Amino acid sequence: METPKRKQSQDEKILELEGLPDDFHRVKSKLELYFKNKRRSGGEILEVQEHPEDQRKARLIYMDEGELNKVLEKRVHQVAFKGRGLVDVTVKRLEDESSALKKMKPPILPKPKLEKLELSKSAQAADVQESVSEIPEEAEESSSKQDLLVSTTDMNDKDTLEIYFEQFTETADLTKHGKNSWILKVASQSDVERILVQKEHDFGLSVEVYKEQSISEFCDPRRFILTGCSGKYKCKYIEMFISSCCQKAEHSWELVDEDRIVVTFKENIDAKTFLTKCTTKKWKDMDLGAAQLELTDSVLVQGDMSRIKEEFLTLYFSNNKRSGGGDIKSVTWVNKLKSVVISFEDCRVAQHVVERTHHISDTDLSAMLFYPSLQKALRGKSPDLSEITTKFSFLVCKEVLGFIETNEKHKNEFQDQLKKVHANLVFDKTPSTQEIKLEMDVDMESLAVLHLGPAWEGTARRQADAFLMKYSTAELAAEVELWKRIKEDCHQLISSDVDISFEETKGKIVLVGLKEVVSTLSTKVQNLLKEAATELEVEMNTVDRVIQLNSKEVFELVAERVHSKISSEVFSTDESSLTFRLKGLKDVVSADEKVINLVKHSIVLHDLRFSPHLLQFLKSLDLKKFEQDHFASSHIAAYFQRDGDHLGILVETENITKAEDKLKELLKEEVIHVTSDLTAVKTSENWLNFLKTLEAEVKFSHNAHRVTITPSEKEIVICGFAPVVADLSHKVRDYLENKTPETAEIQLKSLRELEFVDSCVNLSEVPEIRDLGVTVLACRTDVTPCLKVTAAKENIQDAKSVVMKHVSSIAVETLAYSKAGESKVIHKHEANVKAKAKEWNCQAYLSIEKASSTTPTKSYTHKISNCLSLTIADGDLLKHTAEAYVCPMNSKLIFDNPVAQKFLQVAGPQIQAICSKVQKEKQSLLAGDTVISETGLLNAKTLIYAVLPQSDQSLSTCYMESAIHDSLQKAETSKSASVAMPVIGCGPFGFSVKDSCMAIRKAILKFSSCHQHSPSSIKDILVVDSNPDVVEEFNNLISQLGFPNVSASTSFAKTTSMSPLKPVKPKPGSDTEVTVHGVLVSLKKGDITKETVDVIVNSNNSALDLNTGVSGAILAAAGQSVVDECKKHGPQKADGVVLTGGGNLSCKHIAQMVGPNNAADITLSIEKVLKLCEGQTAATVAIPAIGTGRGGIGTKDSIKAIITGLENHMAQVQTSCLNEITVVAFEQKVYDSYCDYFKERNKKPSLIVAQTAHTKMPDNQGLFIKI
Repeated sequence: METPKRKQSQDEKILELEGLPDDFHRVKSKLELYFKNKRRSGGEILEVQEHPEDQRKARLIYMDEGELNKVLEKRVHQVAFKGRGLVDVTVKRLEDESSALKKMKPPILPKPKLEKLELSKSAQAADVQESVSEIPEEAEESSSKQDLLVSTTDMNDKDTLEIYFEQFTETADLTKHGKNSWILKVASQSDVERILVQKEHDFGLSVEVYKEQSISEFCDPRRFILTGCSGKYKCKYIEMFISSCCQKAEHSWELVDEDRIVVTFKENIDAKTFLTKCTTKKWKDMDLGAAQLELTDSVLVQGDMSRIKEEFLTLYFSNNKRSGGGDIKSVTWVNKLKSVVISFEDCRVAQHVVERTHHISDTDLSAMLFYPSLQKALRGKSPDLSEITTKFSFLVCKEVLGFIETNEKHKNEFQDQLKKVHANLVFDKTPSTQEIKLEMDVDMESLAVLHLGPAWEGTARRQADAFLMKYSTAELAAEVELWKRIKEDCHQLISSDVDISFEETKGKIVLVGLKEVVSTLSTKVQNLLKEAATELEVEMNTVDRVIQLNSKEVFELVAERVHSKISSEVFSTDESSLTFRLKGLKDVVSADEKVINLVKHSIVLHDLRFSPHLLQFLKSLDLKKFEQDHFASSHIAAYFQRDGDHLGILVETENITKAEDKLKELLKEEVIHVTSDLTAVKTSENWLNFLKTLEAEVKFSHNAHRVTITPSEKEIVICGFAPVVADLSHKVRDYLENKTPETAEIQLKSLRELEFVDSCVNLSEVPEIRDLGVTVLACRTDVTPCLKVTAAKENIQDAKSVVMKHVSSIAVETLAYSKAGESKVIHKHEANVKAKAKEWNCQAYLSIEKASSTTPTKSYTHKISNCLSLTIADGDLLKHTAEAYVCPMNSKLIFDNPVAQKFLQVAGPQIQAICSKVQKEKQSLLAGDTVISETGLLNAKTLIYAVLPQSDQSLSTCYMESAIHDSLQKAETSKSASVAMPVIGCGPFGFSVKDSCMAIRKAILKFSSCHQHSPSSIKDILVVDSNPDVVEEFNNLISQLGFPNVSASTSFAKTTSMSPLKPVKPKPGSDTEVTVHGVLVSLKKGDITKETVDVIVNSNNSALDLNTGVSGAILAAAGQSVVDECKKHGPQKADGVVLTGGGNLSCKHIAQMVGPNNAADITLSIEKVLKLCEGQTAATVAIPAIGTGRGGIGTKDSIKAIITGLENHMAQVQTSCLNEITVVAFEQKVYDSYCDYFKERNKKPSLIVAQTAHTKMPDNQGLFIKI
């Protein structure tokens, strides 16, 4: 029901608004928003009123003249309308509309009574006469037409209107003129005057004189607009109706809005006849109004105009010849570069433009007539209903769909919501469907389809989605038995807003309904399930099972291991029958039975791999007490089992190592070998008395049953608990040490003097030497001939003094015979000369000079640093003095190359000991490894075997460099001041002199770099080769690579020997570096994320997302890509290791290792990490202080485990790409502890034995005799 009109005040000012894009009632709210805003419109209105005649106009009511003038000054206002954008509307004063007629609204005259008819007629005549005088001239001019324009707001029924106007005239002929207007024809002009004299008509009617304008001038002869086209009208009926009114003239029609259509004819027709038929025909309740559409001066041009400039477009449509256009009034872009409205000065031009095709700049453009009053362009084409979507379907949760379909309340609510958007809900009856179908809720052949069509699907879909969002489902897993128990309770929870059902095939309870209700009931159903599950478990049948074991020891061990793991209600043991009894719920008993069987089958009788002596000692103990005191207290489930002389332990497989380690920790066996040089000691009465005293001491102390002593001819075996064994062993060794022979060297002046003592002086027969039990042996070497004096340790100093006293009395005299013939005569009678000398208790030596060529010996010295130099010389390597020698070897330590064979020849078979040990143990050394050997007869501190690769081996030069560097490190560890080596790698190994030179140089530079902040023990490095050409080439290469040539000395007289190098003060063990199998391990304090290496190691959790400590710092610095990659790899098992990318870090990869929980885990994980590094050919690795933070692992245990992992890895691989490993500690205390470990490790003694070096003795130039 419409609101009654407000009574208009005389002070109100009115403006008229034109150009509305839609009917007034559709845009009223937007107009009020705009014109009530002073800032936007200029003044605030009192009210917006509907125009009495035209729905595309409105009236603006103002109380203030000033605000009205401000709005009027602006004249054209831009108002934003939904779906249309900004639309220009025009305001003007109401009185400016000159063509408007003043509306006369005469009051309705009541029908006069019969008796007063005459009086009424006279009064009426007077009134009419008075009214006629008030009719405007304009109305008088048009009085001959006898037509009135009737506008209505409340009434639109033709029959009612005719009855109303029949009060004033005998004939009231109404013709539809517009949506709310009619053309009224009456019988006479007096009837017109009678109607106009009525100032105010009932039913909201207004009447004015209708003045018909020239159709040809203002209206389009081919286009007509029909109003009152209800959406219920079928399109085919509309088409039939139009055809009947135009005698089937060729035409098209299109919908403008919900009740207006535009008809376009191909040819001109009789407009008046068509309009009359349209407004007078009555068919199927159609009550239409019709009018000619005004001519338009605008066209809508569409197409891709991105390449067309606006100036060119304007020029084209201004050219009548090219486009049919003409003078352009305005150009308004609707959609930039795609559509534009062009208005011309002449309406006919617009008609010509749309009749042509247009092609500009290789672009086809289309043109359609555009009507500003309609805000629409006409296509000139009738609509096709088949192109409009009138139904669609979409997926819905199956459960929600079923709930709504079966629930009338929610189904009706859904239907009601959809009807608001003209949609109807259709359920698909197909089984297991998940679709809902929506159909347009109008006649599919009606005009409403055309009106709703463009936006109907989107609107309906949004409306349906909004409604369905209120619903949800919940699924709870449940067995059939559980559902049966809670079914009744669940059914009581069902309401109109929720449904609960059970799907037996899937074993789940489904709740569906309103979200809030489903959420609440889901919790309740879960609680019901828990209670039912508990009840069902209690009601299950209890089982009773007996497990038989085969021995008492196994019985006791299994009982101890499973007691805390059993969950059955009843668990009992019967020792007499060796059985376990389990009673309780079936699942629990089965689980417990599985636990017992697992433990039972994991128990084995493990043989103890001890020596017979230690096993015999163990058998002598109270084994039960031992088990209680040592196994049980250490939480090791193990028992001894004896079977005759056989002794083993019953233990779970996983605890074998723990049990063995415990026994090794507690028990110890010391075998003290009695060497042949102690034969006299072990048969002496003092030795026997010592043993008796020792045994008595043990017997009468609390250690009587904690140790056994078993002496024999060749050894003394002490078995027992480790502390007691260590104490007794120390005492026995101390005793024997004082009785053990010790050898001291007494240097002689020359080999001749040594030979004289050996052949002429029988020192062993000297009484005071014989009484001390001294043995004197001559040691022949070219460099330092000496006597080796051997005596008991307690007598060695006395023996040495006596021998030196006798040797010091030997005198030497040299006689030279160089005159002609003398040397020949003496040589001829050499035997007589020696015999005569022997009679005098002397020894004669004759030597004849041999001719020799003057071959120069070359040597080159290069200074590397302030305290390190490199000397390159030719000659025999072993005739040059050095404190350490490097011998090249193959991986099997076989002396199969010339240099190695020379070492064996000079140093003697003693240097083969370490080689034989390696071969016997079938160890396989790797290229780059180094081994320290006995020095034999060499006069040197250290002999180092460097294992070299073959030249065709992968990374061969790297391994050779590693071997040389490790040799220098071992020489440094032995405090050697000088190192001598050949041109390593040449000859059988296949390397060129250049390869050898490059490897030696790199190794020296690396060694020098490691000791740049602290002085090294090594001062001189000597490279020797017997081939002068090789020496020359090697020296040239070194000179080219940057070492300055300091000196070059040449001797032509004879081959000179290198003088011994003066040793320097030994350097303490390094606390920041160690070498493990040729790999340098460096310690550094700092941030591991700043390291530039191939691989950085990260200690992470199993999910690989640990964001605290070092792991958190590494992941944060690496960036999101590494975090995402970790998510893909996670979770990992407890000891898992995986490689990820380096992300933002300066590394190729990050090794993500899980844990560790203890030191053993660190070792295992490091081995796995290094194996992955080998696969990536990584040479450098950075490792953090693993486990020292939240892991709770001690710092010493941590670094020891890391080094052990490296050692284990290097021992397992044939070749390794690893070059350097950096251990980075972030905290100072961890760094200090690691330094202590490095220092302690570097102090451990290596296998170093004093050696004797050979130097070449000078050749005599003539015969001489030494006496």
